[in-house]
Order: sequence, then structure tokens, then C-alpha cells
Amino acid sequence: MKRKLVHHKKFKMNYPSFVVMLLLFVAISSISGQSKHHRRTVLNTTEKWEPGRIDDTRHVVDSFFYKNGTLKEVAESRIKRERFRVIDSIAVNKRKVWAKDGNLVLEENFKDGKRVLVNCYFPPYLNLIPNGSFEKHSEIPPHIIEKCFVNTVQCQPIDSVIRTELVHTHIKDIDTTKYTLITRETRSGCPLDFSRVVMQYVLVEKNGYVIDSIYANSLYSVHKEIYHRSKAHICNYEDIAIIVPGWKSLGRKFPNIYNVESNTPHSPLWGLADRVFYFNSIEGNSFIELSSGGGLANCNPFYNHPLLQTKLNSTMLKGDKYHLEFWLWKPYSYPVDYSLNISFSEHPVTLDNFQNYFHSLVNVESFHDIIVHQWQKVTLSFEAPEFARYMTIGFFNTLKEITPSIQRSSVLSRWCYVDGFILVAHDYKDKALPNFYPESSDFTETSTVDVPVMVFNHQKVEKDTPIVLENILFEVDSYNLLAESIPDLLELVSFMQQHPNRNIEVAGHTDDSGSDEYNKQLSVKRAKAVVQKLIELEIDAARLSWKGYGSTIPVSDNISEEGRSKNRRVEFMVL
Repeated sequence: MKRKLVHHKKFKMNYPSFVVMLLLFVAISSISGQSKHHRRTVLNTTEKWEPGRIDDTRHVVDSFFYKNGTLKEVAESRIKRERFRVIDSIAVNKRKVWAKDGNLVLEENFKDGKRVLVNCYFPPYLNLIPNGSFEKHSEIPPHIIEKCFVNTVQCQPIDSVIRTELVHTHIKDIDTTKYTLITRETRSGCPLDFSRVVMQYVLVEKNGYVIDSIYANSLYSVHKEIYHRSKAHICNYEDIAIIVPGWKSLGRKFPNIYNVESNTPHSPLWGLADRVFYFNSIEGNSFIELSSGGGLANCNPFYNHPLLQTKLNSTMLKGDKYHLEFWLWKPYSYPVDYSLNISFSEHPVTLDNFQNYFHSLVNVESFHDIIVHQWQKVTLSFEAPEFARYMTIGFFNTLKEITPSIQRSSVLSRWCYVDGFILVAHDYKDKALPNFYPESSDFTETSTVDVPVMVFNHQKVEKDTPIVLENILFEVDSYNLLAESIPDLLELVSFMQQHPNRNIEVAGHTDDSGSDEYNKQLSVKRAKAVVQKLIELEIDAARLSWKGYGSTIPVSDNISEEGRSKNRRVEFMVL
């Protein structure tokens, strides 16, 4: 009996079916991206279709929520995607941030990804740095007093203690703590393998019980195959996931954080235990390490923990003066060529852009002084170089020196501990509220703020202080506004909408080319024309007034054309 041969048709997906499946995938991905703390709304989408490919640009609004469900932040952005992968994201229009109690703390206006208007309602005396003392963190793994590694060779290494020396005894109340320096040799047990490592560590005994074993240093190291045991008393941070809210390490995945109370994940005196016997915390029990040097740079200069970054609770105002203070603990007095620096930036520092910040770094001079093995307070006063939302601290010039072909061992290793960061407006440095212990970024103090800081086109606006509208232009000897004036007028409209309880006066000024009476009348008509345009743009007329001053208040000479051009101007002033 012959079997019937059946030919199965090969499944073939046509182009419409492919598109439908892609759209379904996008929809599912979009839904899965939502959470109770984040919601995205797509306002509009512009799509570009090609066979087997869809590219799009989306105008979206992202809403973020606190854990209690109250609104935290709303931001607009324009996202460009190719083959469903985001290749660009630009902030547009507005961004607002609220406190948990519902009070508005920050408003920002963007144009082509750049901040053009910032209104800061954040209390000038409240710490801008979230979790400034690192007391909020996930669980830190327990300290391992002595860690034995699995032997990587067939024959067992041979350990022997060469020397034991009591180096310090500390008596407090009824407790006696002894520090014993152990010199230990490890030799290979393999035939014809003369590998040998001599290391030192300090054994800490309290009332007769061993409570710690701290690595001190390696005296001699020649090894072919035996495992290098000099790190037998330090946990590998590469495998430890410690979350520190508000902070991230630009190096390994998680920051190096220590807790003194539980002495975890290992002793902060690792490498110093033969000459430093005490370590006390300064602000709470937790602090963070910055470290650079050792190992290979490979393709990533952020190899250890050279940079630590935080997103500030609010935006710093460009040109305003600020006060920063924190605690520093360093093991050595480092030469001036090996500096500790701080950057304040509008955007986060990354592997791709860190070189852009070398010119605007704030140098920490205390990193070079003679104070070592103890906490010292660092205080800095400076002007914000831009509308900064991020602070990054660390060893920037280490990154500048190192290329992928250079071994980090050829560069001087440097490290330190930092704690207790406070950043406030300079005038409030003596009244600063550290806010170390509340939940990250909850702005609980904002209800006490009555008067916001006002900013227009990168300038701080104060009451009764005139601000020049740079691009308000008229026809020659006329009060007819030119079309080029509209962008500045729209900025002024936005400013007044942000401050609905404020009134302004518009002032017109001329040079001295005509008679005093002619100049006075022309300046009045031009100021009035600006006010009328603002009314057309839906600003309440009751909030507006105007005056003309002619040529009576020059801001430059009337001899050169440049000087006369500066004198011909329109200003506004908040009343």
C-alpha cells in the first residue's frame, strides 16, 4: 500500500501581517512599561514607514508618582526611535515637580532640549542633595572575617605564620581590644613551582574573642599559579548590590558604601590596619568610598569608583552663589596633580561626555593638606556655572590621564571617604537644614516657602529691578513692532503665566538722536505697543502698565553706534 505523500505549504508572512504584529508588539511593550510610579502619555506620533521597518518620533508626557500615589513630576519630551530603539530624547515645553504635600517646588521651560526659564520654589535653606549622609540604603552583606578561596591548581598551597606582633591594646570601660599584626607566607605545593606570597593582616580580639581580620599589605609576591591571597579579607564589591537612593557610582554598578556600626561589608581600615587602629563615623553610621587606580582600564575609565553622582532635589540657578559642605577622610596627603573635583551640570556625567566638564570643575583643596586618618570638614562657595541638576564628585583628572592602553597600576592610586553633603543657597549657609534622614527627595519642608525665585532668559528677576528685552525691535522712527520681536514677547508671556500674582511695568528708552520731547513720546508709544501686544497674547491688562523715559536713562554712551544701540531698548520690571 502506497503512502500518500503530503506536501505542506511553507508559512509565509505577508507585509501587512508583519506590520500588524510589530504594532501589537509595540502596544504590549508600551503597556508593560507603565507602573504605579510612572505613566507615559503619547500626545502625537510622526511615523516613517519602510518595508520591514517603522521609525517614529513621539511627543510624550511622563508622569511620576511618590510611593503614596501623589504626583511627583510631569515632564514633556520628544523621543526619536529607529527600529523601535530610542536614539534621541529631547526635553520640550515644560517640566514641573511637586512635593509630597502637593506644593509646587520647581518649574522649567525647555526649548530644543535647553532650559530657557526656571522658577525655583525650593526652600533656599533646605539641602539640595538627597540622602546626603547615605543613611538610606539597601541591606549591606555581613562582614566575612576570613574568606577561603577555592584552589585553582591541582596541588594545595602551603600556609605558614612567619611572625606575630602585638601592635596595640585599647581599654575602654570593661572591654579590652588587642590588635595583633600577623605576617603570613603562602607557598605553592606544586613541584618546581617557587611561587611565594608574604602578606600581613591585623587580627582584632575583643575580650579574648576574634572579632575581625583586616588586610594590611603584601610584603612579597612572586607567584605563577597560586591564588593571590592578599585580598583574603575584603569582599568583592563587584558582586555586592547595595542600592543607595539618590546616588550612583560611575564605575562599578553600585557605590562602595560602608556601615561602621556593623563593620560591613568589611573594615574601612583595609590596607591601613598596621598603623591606624580606630575609625569613627561622622554623620550617622554610613559613608561612601571614592577610589581610583589598580587593575586594567580596559575600554572603560570608570573602572573602580572614581566618580559619585547625585540628582539634586531642585535645579541650581545659573550665576547664583551656593554653599557646599561635606566631610572628607583620606589616608594620605596627595600631591596637587592628583586632585579631587566636583562638577555641577545640567545633564548627567557619563562615559561619553565626562571630558566636557574638565573646564568647569570645582577643586577640593583639602585633598592635598596634611590632615590624614581623621574626618575634616570641607566648605566651598561658588557660583552655579549653569542651570545644574546634577552634582558629580571624584577623580576627574584620573579619567583624563588614562587611555585604554594604559594600565591603572601605572597611575597613582587614590581613594578617600566622604559623608554628610549639604548644598544650600550661600546666604543660608548658617541656617542650612541638612534633611539627612527623610525619604529621598520628598521635600517635606516646602510648605513654609512663600516667595519663589524668578528667572527670565537665564537672568534672576528681582522686584523693582529692570530686565532688558534684548530682541524687541521696531520700524525706524516708529512704534510698529517687527515680527522678530514675537519670540521674546512669548517668553515674557510664559514668565507672567508662571507668576500669576505678579504685575509688571514696561519701559521704553531711546538714544539722544532727536529732541527730548520727540524721544519721550516715541518711548511712551513703543512701551504701550509692547503692552498692547501682551494683551493680545491674553495677559490681563490689569497686570500691565507702561512708561516712556526718552533718552534720560542711558546705559551706554551716545557717541558710538554700539552705545546708541544699547540705549534704544525696552525693559520690564516686576512691581
